Amino acid sequence: MTLHRLKKSDTLPAVGRDVDTWCTKCKADLAHLILAMVGNTPAKVKCNTCGSEHKYRLSKAEAAKKPATRKKATTSRRLLPKKDAETMARERFERLVGNRDVATATAYSPRLAAEKGLMVAHTKFGNGVIDEIMGTKAVVVFEDGPRTLVVNR
Repeated sequence: MTLHRLKKSDTLPAVGRDVDTWCTKCKADLAHLILAMVGNTPAKVKCNTCGSEHKYRLSKAEAAKKPATRKKATTSRRLLPKKDAETMARERFERLVGNRDVATATAYSPRLAAEKGLMVAHTKFGNGVIDEIMGTKAVVVFEDGPRTLVVNR
């Protein structure tokens, strides 16, 4: 009695062979015919059940075994260390305030006649500087970040 041994080429996927993969139309792991390969991985497959052609996707069982990997960034856009949003907002606030006295800030009200650069004192957000006016709204930069407030009503 002789045992039939599988050749190494019998275990590798190849064009024209069947492979179990996730069918996007049937929503199940089914046998598919390999139509195209990229390296040693099937690229395009055809479902033996419904006949749809789609990209090769790992079967649910294979996907569960494979550890999740994150793509590594190929290029870095920034050369400086990343600043947190709070630090950036504080720096922007300090730049707009400059060396002005915060005691001269105008009390905020929706009826305030807004002007760019005007320092306002808000009851909840504290002192801020009007950076941009858009009709009846203004972007006011506070120490913790910019906020859009109603003005000129």
